[in-house]
Amino acid sequence: MGTTLTIPADAVPVVRKALFCLMGDGAEEISRPLPEVGHELHPEWFAKGRLRLERVFVLLDLIGWAEGEQRRQVEVDVDNHGVTLRDAADGYLPVLEDRLKEADIDDAQRAEDGEPPCKQQMTNDVAALRTLAAQADEEAG
Repeated sequence: MGTTLTIPADAVPVVRKALFCLMGDGAEEISRPLPEVGHELHPEWFAKGRLRLERVFVLLDLIGWAEGEQRRQVEVDVDNHGVTLRDAADGYLPVLEDRLKEADIDDAQRAEDGEPPCKQQMTNDVAALRTLAAQADEEAG
């Protein structure tokens, strides 16, 4: 095992969400060649999406697929999972950052509905993903 990176227990849920987002990207990559004539003769056209999905699945197996699982920190091998972790963070950070811009409005609506605010959790999630992506880059470099 190479260099390890610790995903703190509180960051595992946002990493999981980022991985599910990345899974969607892999599925889209796999479906892109389907309309092409002769796609069944070119498995290489599906290779990039397939590799992305396989990497996502392995990392989800490692951190746990279900939101309801007991939170625990997870050690990941940067050589094996750093790129996937970085890709997941890169893909999901803009989504979170956009949601964070609207968090005050969303929290006002949530308060009217009797629901707890979510801005602080989103802020924590953005910080956690940024930190993990930077650590993955640092350890890989």
